[in-house]
Amino acid sequence: MSPGSTLTDTQRALWERSPGGAETGRRAVIDGAPAAYRTGIPLGRIAEPADIAHAVAFLVSDRARHITLHDLYVDGGATLRA
Repeated sequence: MSPGSTLTDTQRALWERSPGGAETGRRAVIDGAPAAYRTGIPLGRIAEPADIAHAVAFLVSDRARHITLHDLYVDGGATLRA
């Protein structure tokens, strides 16, 4: 599984160190940086830890019993694997 940016203490600490402070850092992650080939997060929000946990719970459940060798992207569209 490939989780994207998730609202954790580590993520918040990175934002606080960014120029302009935490809100500017948060917005930069969501918006991306086109000049650096970063698409941002098209869904417009950072994942909550529960978003990642729900995906993990699905993958370990019987409902995913026939899924093999798959990388589930849980990143709000940030990788845009088009």
